Amino acid sequence: MTALMRSLSKFICVLIAPLSYADCSALPEQLIQIIVPNSTGSAYDLYVRSMEAQLELELQREIVVVNLAGGGGIVGARSVTRAKADGTTLGILNGAGLLTAHLAGRKDVPNLLLDVHILGRASSMQHVWAAAYQGPLRTVDDLYTAPVPLVFAARNVASTSFVSLAVGAYALNLPHEFVVGYESNRATRLAALRGEVDVVSMDLSSGLKRIERQELRPLMQISERGYGHASVSPDLPTLLQKAKNRIDPHRLRIAQTLLKLLGSNRLFVAPADLPTPISICLQNALAQT
Repeated sequence: MTALMRSLSKFICVLIAPLSYADCSALPEQLIQIIVPNSTGSAYDLYVRSMEAQLELELQREIVVVNLAGGGGIVGARSVTRAKADGTTLGILNGAGLLTAHLAGRKDVPNLLLDVHILGRASSMQHVWAAAYQGPLRTVDDLYTAPVPLVFAARNVASTSFVSLAVGAYALNLPHEFVVGYESNRATRLAALRGEVDVVSMDLSSGLKRIERQELRPLMQISERGYGHASVSPDLPTLLQKAKNRIDPHRLRIAQTLLKLLGSNRLFVAPADLPTPISICLQNALAQT
């Protein structure tokens, strides 16, 4: 956990670097591809396509979205690192998942501090823990009285869902075990719905329909303050509130680190060694979309 916090401190410094005046004359006048490391129709894919037209206006260049799914986002990420650093290849990556996988020792995962050039953060992830609506878990406090260990579901150990559950459970001192290897995050939600596992952690935007249909019940917001979403009760507790109630300063710091990590989600990147004028041009264009 200490290594995670050290790496995260360096990473956040990159994310908050100031912008300068944009001059796009150095950007090649040719098509720009944005690599999405997920399939067509995924949350990342839809997000990029929703801003495609505006980005074309800002850059005065044609944009094409390229889907390269596989390896939990690693296939697409590695494709970005191997491209020419001239501004014509960009990517939107799961920063939290890649950073965690790298810290866990995976050798095939690009290092976000060395192997790519970070242009900015598209959005942070709004994770919630959820359980089957008709199941025995009605509130987050029920996690402390439920049979142990609690059973969590995650796609793989490099996914942000795994990180949210593993680090959150450690922060709250909850005995647990994992079922991993699901083909998608959607499959983990179905496992919770069928009662095969107790809890899943999911991006609110991805699981919203199941919450609204009363198929899954949100138990806790993985945040410092509430998300303020209409489908989530303002009284739904946050991880930081619960961690503070545990009165363990170390576990509270772990919870705060998790929130920073999930805040690094959806990063726009380019290949490493991107020239500074092109970087400034792209950063400003992305900031306007």
